[in-house]
Amino acid sequence: MTDQFSPKRDSDRRVIPWLLFGLLVLFGGVYVAGYLATSDRVPRGTTVSGVALGGLTPASAEVRLASEIDTRRKAPVIVSALGQRGRIDPAAAGLDVDIRASVEQAGGGRSWSPTRIWDSLTGGDDFDAVTTVDEGALATAIEDFAAEVDVPARDGAVVFKKDIAVPRAPRDGQVVDREAAATAVAAAYLVDEGPVELPTEVQEPEVTKNDVSAAMDDFANPAVSAPVVLEISDERVVLRPQDYVPAL
Repeated sequence: MTDQFSPKRDSDRRVIPWLLFGLLVLFGGVYVAGYLATSDRVPRGTTVSGVALGGLTPASAEVRLASEIDTRRKAPVIVSALGQRGRIDPAAAGLDVDIRASVEQAGGGRSWSPTRIWDSLTGGDDFDAVTTVDEGALATAIEDFAAEVDVPARDGAVVFKKDIAVPRAPRDGQVVDREAAATAVAAAYLVDEGPVELPTEVQEPEVTKNDVSAAMDDFANPAVSAPVVLEISDERVVLRPQDYVPAL
């Protein structure tokens, strides 16, 4: 029977740490070699919004991307809502492209990230350009378009014609959903040639049918149901509905 504390077994235990150390050095060397081999260029085969940037330095990639994407960068976003179309100007709406960030996300420049090193060695991917949004400017642009196409709600009312009170029914409106529309326009910028259908929502009137009915019963009908007699000193003045309806 072999002794568990034999010199041979003890020797095997001393070898294991050295073996692990050797593997660590090997993988570390491969990692450093990968970093050096990827240089500072955009991984081959990489595109940003359809613009080929593979093999270029970050500075050259930025110049190419800015040049190739310039027309789309300035093109208006065509929108549609409630049967009407409009144009959202990117400059006025605070929409733009962050050229540097677009190149950086594509892998321009050296990096110790294993993913970046792997992409550089095996080929890049297709990316969408990084866009920026001025939310205040975009909201204003949406508001300007919506003001032209909105069909506002109509409040109910009581209308007097000669000496008769006539109810006017309320009507729901249909308006552009400002917040959802801004999200849709920002998402379509540089991507969708349009027209982009903007979301709409129902706008309810503030004065409802019940309010009109109550006004007719409590005020309008009693006001024109009979003449109004005023007694001033010893005189009686009779006002017929047609005499005071204009004031109502």
